[in-house]
Amino acid sequence: MTPTLVLVLSLSLLIGLSLGLLGGGGSILTVPILVYVAGFGAKEAIASSLFVVGVTSAVSVIGHARNGRVRWRTGLIFGAAGMAGAFVGGLLGSRIPSVVLMVAFSLMMIATSIA
Repeated sequence: MTPTLVLVLSLSLLIGLSLGLLGGGGSILTVPILVYVAGFGAKEAIASSLFVVGVTSAVSVIGHARNGRVRWRTGLIFGAAGMAGAFVGGLLGSRIPSVVLMVAFSLMMIATSIA
């Protein structure tokens, strides 16, 4: 295994811990790691982060569901709306230059940190 792959896998473990423990942080952490550590292009990193967060969330919900902490109706409503938004965002994102996407992502990270 290359040092870069070991670093990416280690950081991925921290992302999974963040999602499972706090329920958030997936894309905010995943996109920069995929771009600046793994060497992905911006569009590939954004698309891959959606898959990473989706799979990680699906696995993480199991423990929470076993302990009765999941509100399935609310989750399904938010999930369906989020999926629709992600689909439209994916269509729009394919038409926007990578630099613009990364600047918009950076602005979103700043706004999130201020909030």
